[in-house]
Amino acid sequence: VGAGVMVHGFQSMVGVSTGVEPATLLTVHLSLTESKYHDSRRVAAFYGEVLARVRAMPGVRTAAAATAVPFSRHMTSQPFAIEGRPQEPGAPPAVQAQAVTPEFFRSMNIPLRAGRFPSAADGPDAPRVAVVSESMAGRWWPRESPIGRRIRLGAQGRWLTVAGVVGDIPYSVMDRTPRQVVYFPFEQAPDLGMDIAIRTAGDPMQLAPAVRAAIRAIDPEQPITNLSAMPMLIRQEAFVFAYMAALMGTLGTMALVLAVVGVSGVMAYLVSDQTHEIGIRIALGAPRGNVMGMLFRRGMTTVAIGLVIGLVPAYGLARLMAFAVLGAKAGDPAAFVGIPLALLFAAALAIYIPARRAMRIDPITALRNE
Repeated sequence: VGAGVMVHGFQSMVGVSTGVEPATLLTVHLSLTESKYHDSRRVAAFYGEVLARVRAMPGVRTAAAATAVPFSRHMTSQPFAIEGRPQEPGAPPAVQAQAVTPEFFRSMNIPLRAGRFPSAADGPDAPRVAVVSESMAGRWWPRESPIGRRIRLGAQGRWLTVAGVVGDIPYSVMDRTPRQVVYFPFEQAPDLGMDIAIRTAGDPMQLAPAVRAAIRAIDPEQPITNLSAMPMLIRQEAFVFAYMAALMGTLGTMALVLAVVGVSGVMAYLVSDQTHEIGIRIALGAPRGNVMGMLFRRGMTTVAIGLVIGLVPAYGLARLMAFAVLGAKAGDPAAFVGIPLALLFAAALAIYIPARRAMRIDPITALRNE
């Protein structure tokens, strides 16, 4: 049961990206050099040309740039302040900061909850705006709308006016709760290092060579890293948990096989030991069906008692694992239903085979031996 809970917990972690639909997302990381792209407008122009070339490719639905796509493991956090609200004692609160192009929200299937998305009109000369995630809005403005309020990222950063609230998405398989994220227009604060997220109509890796060629056509010297489909990013981040789950799954399977063999052996021995009793009952006129039912009642009662005794500490272990292992659930039905059913089936088979053999004994022989 413990192994089953952990394996299903790992599967739940890997499947945490529901809504983002990672299977059709191709991602690539680009990091421009400051010596070559020393001007923010040149940085914005480079990424704008990359996105324009990628969007023109057949099979591309959307293309966007962001500081970090989900599961990329290089999200950055910054302290922030709310205008007109005194700072609480201690370290200032921190949020995830994301510079994004307008297509990012559509590419990641992020819904709009209130206000508006950043748009192409939010250029470098436009008023500074941002949108906040739903979890951040609920944390800092639980009884009011954050739209129109001003926030500041970093101690010396500019004030940003909140223009909208967007839904939460997972950024890591390690996240127990949604992250608080501030999204601001990329062109208002271009970053040298950006992720490109490309939503495709089919297998994203089919477009990888074309994407690489498009970037090389703009700047042949530009390094390209982490060109992969998003499911690969998820597997890379969850590698340690996958190894632990595989090890636990192997040990759990071995334990289940040993339990099945042990239960089968014990039940077969107990039924075989009643061969003479079976023969005598049949000799005295007991219907064979009644005798078989008696054997099943005796055997399955013993097995049921053993399962109840075993499931009590198993549930305690499952609760402990649900606390310690991300994605694990104490009431995992696959573990608490499937494994007992497997043991019940093994016990029933172990009762049936020797019982059927005992039914064939000659009653006279059973009486003579008695």
